[in-house]
Amino acid sequence: MSRAWIVLVLSAGLILASPPTAQAARVTDVADAFDGDDVYDANLFITFFQNYRWAKVTKEFYSDFGIADGRDLKITEAGNHMILDVELGLYKDLSFNLSLPIAFTQKYGAEFANGVTKNNSELYGGWFVGDLDENPFKSAHAAGVGDMHIGLKWAPFNCERDNEGWWPTWMLYYDVMLPSGKPWNPSDDFYNKYTGSSKKSGLGVGLGISEMTFGTALSKRFKYFDPYVGFHYTLPILTSRSKISSNLARSMRNTEWLRPVGNSQERNTNYDDGKHFGTMYPGNDPCINRNPATGVCEEQPPAGSGEYLHGNQYPSEDAADNIRPHGRPQDCDPSDPSSCEWSADQLDRIKDNILIPHHFGMMLGMEIIAWEVPDKHQKLALDAGFAAEMFTEGVTLNELSDLLNRPTYTEQFAHFEGHFFLSIQAAQYVYFRAGVTFGHDTEHFLTYADEASNRFSGPSGEDLPDAYFDKRLDSVGQRVRVAETFLFTWTVTGAVMF
Repeated sequence: MSRAWIVLVLSAGLILASPPTAQAARVTDVADAFDGDDVYDANLFITFFQNYRWAKVTKEFYSDFGIADGRDLKITEAGNHMILDVELGLYKDLSFNLSLPIAFTQKYGAEFANGVTKNNSELYGGWFVGDLDENPFKSAHAAGVGDMHIGLKWAPFNCERDNEGWWPTWMLYYDVMLPSGKPWNPSDDFYNKYTGSSKKSGLGVGLGISEMTFGTALSKRFKYFDPYVGFHYTLPILTSRSKISSNLARSMRNTEWLRPVGNSQERNTNYDDGKHFGTMYPGNDPCINRNPATGVCEEQPPAGSGEYLHGNQYPSEDAADNIRPHGRPQDCDPSDPSSCEWSADQLDRIKDNILIPHHFGMMLGMEIIAWEVPDKHQKLALDAGFAAEMFTEGVTLNELSDLLNRPTYTEQFAHFEGHFFLSIQAAQYVYFRAGVTFGHDTEHFLTYADEASNRFSGPSGEDLPDAYFDKRLDSVGQRVRVAETFLFTWTVTGAVMF
């Protein structure tokens, strides 16, 4: 799962939810009802698509010439999906739309780039998830229903009603994405140094958030050519099902806590950050003496000493390298981690200031009608188009989420794609469409949280880091970037229209 996949679903919902006609491009066509002899329209579209993604992940490091990027990982992603689109006419050029995405498979993989090993990788460390040299990372999202879309479309101007004039078809639409799918929780069935597994599975396919999309599109046919253009804006809404919310409390804590039990030490799994995301700061190593050549721990803290596995979980406020990003709750007792948890009210205030990416975009294209018999409702057309989507910065699930077991704060970026489709209307009630889409995301940081954000204030009004700030990954010189992204999707659609 990725944000580019979400863009694909939204675009598919817009482009594929409408049936073709002889007068308007599909992107602006609207089912209607009580329109003269046309008493009622009802359309069902079934779309199957297979998506692929390839990308490189780099990490900043300090060199003799300043900050440089080191190529670290190769990212792959592949999935098989289906979308059920239903459009019901309500009145003249007014329709109700429902779109239900279904994921059959969604697989993600990561391995070191050519020439990179755990010994020279800038990203890999003792806190990181597993040995990528021996076991390339893999995750598989469970098959299931994704986040449902419902909405309305209305065409205040329809060129089919005025064939003699130069009126374009103008369509307005409103779409709501509901968090109906099982949320994508990267912490599920986690894969890291403790499990020794090379695969995590059973992750959800839903985002756990709601989105409202406002859009418009216009088209005007000129004999054999039907150009179209569209614009939209999407407003995200954080919900209680979002793992951006549920993972917040964990990001507020510091490191793994170890409690003495008899002559040994036992991890307190209720407050075990290392299990999910490793130690927060590099100075807190789970070993007193680690062999730098082999990475093997040769001396653990004395049994029963009461030491914390990664050092003091709540270091002094004077320890500059270990200051907790948002301080500590009042009356925090380090010997009792439960007393150091943030209250629901405190977390709610912090959540209110968490940024989630908004996105907006445009599309333009043209249908070329190669053959048409209007009396028999038959048509053969080629659709070529281009789309661009801009995402603002914010906390989101992305290419690193399954690896790191949590969302990260991502820099703004743009997504571009082009498509080629061949559509065939074989009869009045039967329609087919097939094609391919090529896409690219601009380079952007996947770890971009601010160390001094004006959205979070301390007791004296000082700026605090973002809630998802992590010194190892968000500090300048430590950030992780995704680059050279390429996406490919092939799509097949069949429809019945009544």
